[in-house]
Amino acid sequence: VVLEGAGTKENPYTVADVIALGLTDKTQAWVEGYIVGVMKNNEFSTDNDVASNLVIAASVEDAATFVPVALPSGDVRTALNLVDNPTMLGAKVAVYGTLETYFSKPGVKNVSDYVILTAPVTKYNVNVTAENGTVTGAGEYIENAEVTLEATPAEGYEFTCWTSGEDTVSTANPYTFA
Repeated sequence: VVLEGAGTKENPYTVADVIALGLTDKTQAWVEGYIVGVMKNNEFSTDNDVASNLVIAASVEDAATFVPVALPSGDVRTALNLVDNPTMLGAKVAVYGTLETYFSKPGVKNVSDYVILTAPVTKYNVNVTAENGTVTGAGEYIENAEVTLEATPAEGYEFTCWTSGEDTVSTANPYTFA
């Protein structure tokens, strides 16, 4: 197995490293990743209403491969849990703890230290309404994400343009922007 990290504070293991190693023997190490959600009912969740754990992934965009992290009571949980700190979603962190099975996966428990490596990601809500038809693509997006909106006119109507307030922003359908 070729590893990207070494498990040290200066060169932490990546999520891929932890999964590839499959270590569950309580090896102590640093692991880095982006906070993408929590474990709830033994499954990955983006509800983010659990304070006792979080899930880190290799990137914010790809949460399919992840490592669950137990947040013990105290300073670590206070600083990192998504219930009290929803803006931590998307932040890159390194945590120091024991590599062991957590939620039946290679995970990190007994976290005793952490470092916030990048600030949380700014998020935007894209709210769209259609006067005579439907629109897909609305929702919450991270800063600089590509958003595609598509309008489907109701029978007897046709698409004309996208507006923001009084301003026309595009006549393309679908309409893609950052």
